[in-house]
Amino acid sequence: MDTIGSVLDVFLLAWPIWAALGVLALLRAAYYVARLRRLARAGINDIDRMTVDEFTECVVRIFDDLGHSVKSVSPQGDGSLLIVTVDGVRTAVHAEHRTKGNVPSTAVIAVVETQTRCQCADAMVITNRQFTPKARAIARANDVVLCNRDGLALILREWQENDAEQDEEPLDLAA
Repeated sequence: MDTIGSVLDVFLLAWPIWAALGVLALLRAAYYVARLRRLARAGINDIDRMTVDEFTECVVRIFDDLGHSVKSVSPQGDGSLLIVTVDGVRTAVHAEHRTKGNVPSTAVIAVVETQTRCQCADAMVITNRQFTPKARAIARANDVVLCNRDGLALILREWQENDAEQDEEPLDLAA
């Protein structure tokens, strides 16, 4: 009986901690569900089903619709290297589509090489996934802008909203 009493005492003293942990778990689950819904609304699932070429075309359409000049430099593994010009400033962009896994450092290295070779002021890697820690470190060391899955979802939503404001047909990402 003494053991049961001490366990009960510990529970009574620790219940606020357990309650707080439960609330934190619920908040984390709610954040995860909200994130998934936001990504789905943005069309990220359509992006995931695209081929590498379709993803590249989508990225080109986004930049083009924003009024930027886009030139394809070359296909590169799971993506394409592009030169995007905005107000005379050239940016090397690697559009990297992956069906699984994170974007490796080779994508960042490729865009840095393109930035140098094509004399671009800036460099960027845009993807439908996340980046490996090594890719993030190399990007940070070379001032490369990384646009991951969440950033792409924000761009897609803004692009779709701008499309809707112009009273055009609904955006078809697969077109």
